[in-house]
Amino acid sequence: MTVNDKYTDEELVALLSAREEKTFEHLYEQYSASLYSTILQITDDEEQAGIVLQETFIYAWFKISEYNNSQGKLFTWMLNIARRLSIEKVRATRPANELEKGIKSNVEKTNRAQVESLNNTGLKKALQQLTTFHRSLIELAYFKGNSPEQIAATQAVSLATVKAEIKTALIQLRKHLK
Repeated sequence: MTVNDKYTDEELVALLSAREEKTFEHLYEQYSASLYSTILQITDDEEQAGIVLQETFIYAWFKISEYNNSQGKLFTWMLNIARRLSIEKVRATRPANELEKGIKSNVEKTNRAQVESLNNTGLKKALQQLTTFHRSLIELAYFKGNSPEQIAATQAVSLATVKAEIKTALIQLRKHLK
């Protein structure tokens, strides 16, 4: 097994569960740059970003049994871990009044760059396959951080429609990603 080998998520999970160190190296080679970029944009601190990146991979190594492939790709699971750990790190190190502004600003700044860094996972192609309306709902909700209420107001549709159409868009997106 070499670092350049390609594995399915199922193969990676099985090998990681068996504590195959070469697989861990492969996982690190594949995902560390994208994860680090996301973490750095949230923490806005290179030292903290390096620590959170390590914590993300350690968590994945020891908690691989928590990964559920029916809820998304392995990279997406690790990205969610990295984002959660980044936010926790920021909360632990910044004063509360500065915290919400900083996290919101950094998460908003991260979202566009994150979409660009996810080209390898096919997200960009999958988003292009959605209708313009569904794509805009996903972008507003997940990449710009708007609440369903805000989306309903800006799109001039009912709240129920927004919620239903976001759900529909996510189902379609999941199909395109598989």
